[in-house]
Amino acid sequence: MRNSFLQRLLHVRRFVWDRRPHLIWLLVAGVIAVDLPSGALHAPLTIAAVFLAAGWSHAFQRRRMNHSLRWARIEIGKLRNRSDTFERAATIDPVTGLANRQAFYSKLSETLAKPLHGVEAPALLLIDLDRFKVINDTYGHAAGDAVLMHMARVLQEETRPADLVGRLGGDEFGVLLHRTTADALPRMLQRIQRAAGARPLHTMRNGVEIFGSLSVGGVMLWEYPDIDAALMAADRGLYADKERLGANPRSA
Repeated sequence: MRNSFLQRLLHVRRFVWDRRPHLIWLLVAGVIAVDLPSGALHAPLTIAAVFLAAGWSHAFQRRRMNHSLRWARIEIGKLRNRSDTFERAATIDPVTGLANRQAFYSKLSETLAKPLHGVEAPALLLIDLDRFKVINDTYGHAAGDAVLMHMARVLQEETRPADLVGRLGGDEFGVLLHRTTADALPRMLQRIQRAAGARPLHTMRNGVEIFGSLSVGGVMLWEYPDIDAALMAADRGLYADKERLGANPRSA
């Protein structure tokens, strides 16, 4: 009888283990009830039942732990993705995809905190779209956003990967040149202005082309002790350039 019970128990374990592991307890109880109607439970049967239950419990715990680890990895991945999304939202301008004002100023402050010596040094450019309000008022904000995105592409094309381009707000952009010289800086400003005016800033669905011009100002950072002084100097250069262009630059 003992051999018969053990054989049946092992058969039950093999048959049910990968199909319905949670039913093993019930099946063990049923086998015992059938084979031992008198209720007499011998030691070998007890050991076999305990072995079966212990094996199921161990496998269940292992599977539960594996499931928990998989769940934890999934949740950690979700948290990382959310963290990346929040970080991106905190540093990237949503319209142009450029660095936003906070990220740009942070990098500018970090650059100014380092010793700036030598012929080549970082430089700051401030760039403003002339008569951008006219474009918005005439063609709508969707066209205005398209113009901003176009300007972002122009600035990225005219700068190097090591340079930082940012949108500082409205129609104002900033460029932090990683390395340049005082002689090369004016040529850089002129190149950006030519690139912006070489083609339409945006073409409407009806074929109307929107043109515009830029005002620019730039300074070598080693000339200024802090971010406020550098920004004020670049801003003065920008408005001097705007005055030079006059009230009627080529525009919409």
